[in-house]
Amino acid sequence: MAMSSEVLPQVMQFLDKNARRISKLGINYQQYRLIVQTKFALASRDHVGLGFNTQKKAGSGNHDLRNSFLLYLFFGVLIGLFLLIPLPHLFALSTVFATIFVMVFLTMLTSYSSLMLDPRDRPLFVARGVSERTLSAARLTVVGFYLLLNVIAIGLPSVVALVVHYGPVAVIGGAVALLLLGLFSFMLALFVYLLVLRFFDGERLKNILNMVQIVMVVGIYLAGQVLPHMADALGALGHVQAGYYLLALPSWFAGPVLLTAGDFNLLNVLLTVLAFGVTIALTVLFWHNSSRFEQYLAKLDQSSDAPRHDGWYVRFCRKLFTRGDEERGYFDFAWRVLREERDFKLRVYPQLAYSLIIPVVFLVTMGDDGASLHSLLQSIGRGGAYALLMFNLALPVAIYNLGFSSQPEAMRLFQRVPLRHDGRFLRACMKVLFARLILPLCLPLVVIFALIGGLQTLIAGIGVLLSLYGITLLMGRSMVHTHLPFSQLFDASNQKGTSSMMGVMLLIIPVDMGLMFLGAFLHSWILAGIVLVVGALMALGSTRMFDRGVVFNVRAVESSEH
Repeated sequence: MAMSSEVLPQVMQFLDKNARRISKLGINYQQYRLIVQTKFALASRDHVGLGFNTQKKAGSGNHDLRNSFLLYLFFGVLIGLFLLIPLPHLFALSTVFATIFVMVFLTMLTSYSSLMLDPRDRPLFVARGVSERTLSAARLTVVGFYLLLNVIAIGLPSVVALVVHYGPVAVIGGAVALLLLGLFSFMLALFVYLLVLRFFDGERLKNILNMVQIVMVVGIYLAGQVLPHMADALGALGHVQAGYYLLALPSWFAGPVLLTAGDFNLLNVLLTVLAFGVTIALTVLFWHNSSRFEQYLAKLDQSSDAPRHDGWYVRFCRKLFTRGDEERGYFDFAWRVLREERDFKLRVYPQLAYSLIIPVVFLVTMGDDGASLHSLLQSIGRGGAYALLMFNLALPVAIYNLGFSSQPEAMRLFQRVPLRHDGRFLRACMKVLFARLILPLCLPLVVIFALIGGLQTLIAGIGVLLSLYGITLLMGRSMVHTHLPFSQLFDASNQKGTSSMMGVMLLIIPVDMGLMFLGAFLHSWILAGIVLVVGALMALGSTRMFDRGVVFNVRAVESSEH
C-alpha cells in the first residue's frame, strides 16, 4: 500500500475519469493534475503516512501509509467495541461519533495544518499562470486524500459494528454519516482558517491561529460530550435533553444511522437535516471563497521589522527558572526560537488542547450523578488538581518536535562557538517548554480549583505542578540524545521515530488515569502532602540529571535550502 507505485496511479486514474466535472468547477485540469501528481510524488519520496511516520530507518521499507492505516484501524476497533455495549442508541452513537470527530480533527490540525497553511509554493505557481482556485483545489485534494484514509481507518470498525444493534441497513446510514463527518471536519477547519486569515495579519495572525486550534479542539469535544452529560446531571427532561443533542455537533451524524435503522422521530430527522445541511452549506461557502483563501495565505509569509520586547511573563519565567548568565542566555535563545516556530505550534498546540479535554470530561463525569451544580463543584474540588496530570500527554509530542526548525542552519552557530555545557542548553530548552506550554494553563487552573476546594486542593495542585515540571525535565533527558534541538527541517523525510513517541504516550495514559482516579476518590490531607513532597523531590532531582552525559552532535545540522 505504498504511495509510490500502487495508490498514486489509482488516485490519478480516478481524477482523470472526473476531469470534465473538475473543469466545470473553474479549474484548469492539466495544471491541477500536474500539481497533485507532484505533491503526491513528494509525499511518497518523504514516506508520509496518515499523520505520522512509523518508519525507524531510512530504506527499511516503504510501508508507512499501510502501517499508519493499520494503527488507526486498531484505534477504530477500540471505538467500535463501544457500540456493542447495550446503551441508549442516541447516547452511544453520539459518543462514538464525538470520539471519531475529535481524533480526525486532532490529526488534521496536528499533521495536516502545515500542508493546508503552507504559502511557500504559491509564488512559484502563481508566477506561472496557475489560478488561485486551481492551486487551492490541488492543495486540498492531497490533504483530503490522507484525511479520507484517516476517516475510513478510524470509523470503519464502528460502521461494521452497527449490524449488531441496528441491523444491516443501518450500515448504509453509518457509511454516509462517516463520510459526512469527515467532510464536515475538513470544511469546518478550512472555514475557520479562512475567517482568521481574513481578519488578522502579521505576527498576530500566527498567534491567533494557534489559539484558534486549541479552541476548536476543546469546543468541539465539549459540545459532543459535556453538554449531554450536563443535561443528565441537571436532571433535564427528555425534550430538553434533545435540545442538548441538537447543540452537540457530533450528535448530528447519528441521525442518518437511526433513520436507516427505522427509528423515525422528529429529533432524528432534525439531526439528519443538520448533518447534511450544515456540511453542504460549509462546503459551498468555502468553495466560493477558495481563491481568497490562497490569497490570504500569503499573510503567513509576512513578518514585522519592529523589535519585539519581552513581556512580564517572559521576565518572570527567566527569573524563576534560570540560574546564572549561561543558562539565562540559553533560555532566552530557546524562547525566541519557539516563539517564531509556526510549524512547532501547529503540531504541538492541538495536542495540548487534547490534554486539556481529558480533565474537563473527567470532572464533569465525576459529578454526573443526577444531582445539582453542587455535585459538579464538589468533583472539581476533589479531583481537579489531580486531573492536571494529564497535561503531560502533550510533552512527548512537544519534545519530539523540539528537534525541528524552519531555519535549522542557524544552529551552525554552535559549530563556531561551541556549547560550554550541552546539558545546560538542553535543560534550558525543557524549562522553556514547561514555561510556554504547561505553566500558563495549569497555574490559573490550580488557583481556580483552590478557590473551589480550599487549601487542601491548593497543596495538591502545587504538588502536581511541581511533578509536571519534573516530568518535563525527566522526559526531555530521556528522549533527547545526540540530536541537537532546532537542527532539522520540519520535513516528512525527517519524521522518523514517531512510533516510539506514540509508545511513550500509550504508557502515560493508563498511569495518569490511575493516579487521577486515586487522587480524586482518596482525596485527603495526607495524600495532598505526599503529592507535594513527591513533586518537590522530582523537581529538584530532575534538574541534576543534565550535569553529565549530554553531548550533542553539532555537526549534524541540516540546511533549510530546498
